[in-house]
Amino acid sequence: VDAGCVAALGRGKSILAAGITEVYGNFERGDVIRVEDQDGRLIAKGMVEYDWDECDVIKGLRREELVEQLGYLPRSCVIHRDHMVLI
Repeated sequence: VDAGCVAALGRGKSILAAGITEVYGNFERGDVIRVEDQDGRLIAKGMVEYDWDECDVIKGLRREELVEQLGYLPRSCVIHRDHMVLI
């Protein structure tokens, strides 16, 4: 995730697609995944709301762009703060 996302996590926010810079590995909605900063440091783990291929499509996009890319109304965030632990 980008520096803006890291800062937002420090303020208790959820992870949005706009803050995602890269997606690695195969995972499905509901899996617990690693969240790393741009230097590859583990900063959080959380239950993801999208499959890996959806995350790869929406990374870096603002909420209003998600419907166009996904073809359906998106979930509010990629990882909700209530389903995440900061490391």
